[in-house]
Amino acid sequence: QQENGEQAAQQSTDLCRQLADLPSPGSAVDQNGTQIVEYREQLAKMCGLLGLGIEHQIDIIGTDEDNFPGLEQALKNLAKVLAQSTTTATGDQEVKELTKGLIAIVDGLPIFPETRQTANSLGSRLRECDAAENLNPLITELAELVGITHQELATEREQTTQFLSGMWQRLKELGDYFADADTNHKSSVAASSDLQRNIHSQVDAIISEANSADSLPDLQALLQKSVDQIRHQVSDHLQHEQQRLIETENQCRSLASKVSALQQESTDLRKALEAQQTEANRDPLTRLANRRLFDQALAQEHQRWKRYQRPLSVAFLDIDHFKRINDDYGHQAGDVALKSVAKILRKSMRDADLLARYGGEEFVALMPDTDQTQATDAVEKLRRAVMGTRFHFNDLDVQITISCGVAEFSADLRPQEVLERADQALYQAKNNGRNQTVSAGQEAQ
Repeated sequence: QQENGEQAAQQSTDLCRQLADLPSPGSAVDQNGTQIVEYREQLAKMCGLLGLGIEHQIDIIGTDEDNFPGLEQALKNLAKVLAQSTTTATGDQEVKELTKGLIAIVDGLPIFPETRQTANSLGSRLRECDAAENLNPLITELAELVGITHQELATEREQTTQFLSGMWQRLKELGDYFADADTNHKSSVAASSDLQRNIHSQVDAIISEANSADSLPDLQALLQKSVDQIRHQVSDHLQHEQQRLIETENQCRSLASKVSALQQESTDLRKALEAQQTEANRDPLTRLANRRLFDQALAQEHQRWKRYQRPLSVAFLDIDHFKRINDDYGHQAGDVALKSVAKILRKSMRDADLLARYGGEEFVALMPDTDQTQATDAVEKLRRAVMGTRFHFNDLDVQITISCGVAEFSADLRPQEVLERADQALYQAKNNGRNQTVSAGQEAQ
């Protein structure tokens, strides 16, 4: 046992050292960076539950996608510490908090076609996990998933870089064309001016020589020679302009082809980025908004609330006895329950409201222009809609209910504090017997 304790201490030291080597966060944080911050918070909670005393070390994990390898290694080391530590807490509440943190990381990872199935499967198995010893392989698998996600992000970044490089080259070619076209135009104008000057000179010469002609035959010969010279100059000019016109037409056709290709590539990239953005902001299982999109919407609505002082409320909705559904019917039934409840909630809400999967079996609703009383009534209708729906899985009736907590924004509360009030109201609804709606500071419905 002493040897195991020493090994755990060494693993803790290694984890501290590994975390200490990660770069500090920068000032510019993109979406992936924001997610890294959330992962960092989850790791800190886990290490706190493990009693390792290294929570402060987690804060130095960086905030951009280049730190995904650091997150991957931290998870691997965390799995080792959890496996070898003799002081690891194994109570139901500790295991629940650990799995909740891991599920939050899984749900927050960017989704790619190559990782969707693994992420869904891992999330389902984490929701079923009820013993600390079963977490080790799941944490290791999550670390591998983080590594694959980082590779996909790197590939995507490289592809985007290649596209932008190709686009830059095409734009450079367009710039060269316009430079050539400008040169050709100036040359054409200069050639026309030269022709005009030459003809004027020829006419002046004809007039001068005609005045000095001694006879009509001499005048005819002079005129014939001058006309031939003018005709030759005009012919040369037209020939050069015709060649210039042919070259310009060829350049125009090439330009049209390049512009068309550039437009198509730009359209394809825009569609791909829009699809990727949509996918990045959607929960892969329920197709609702995910926590990333909810956090963005919350910040925007909070700013709007501060400016216009229109009411704004938030509500947590949590499926009751979700673990029992997984235990009795399997994780596939749990997935069906999540998708079914999400569909009912979304169908019953206003278009102006945002419904997101917050993590695990918990949903969150953001309701603009809605005070706490109105929000409580609306959420209560959602609860009744879920309770009144018959759910079936493998020809079996599955009773599903939800508990809800509601809170409203006020001048003395920050957004996170409003969420905490709604979460406390949800906790009260659970303690009161579940399948009810509790408004912050009021009685259950």
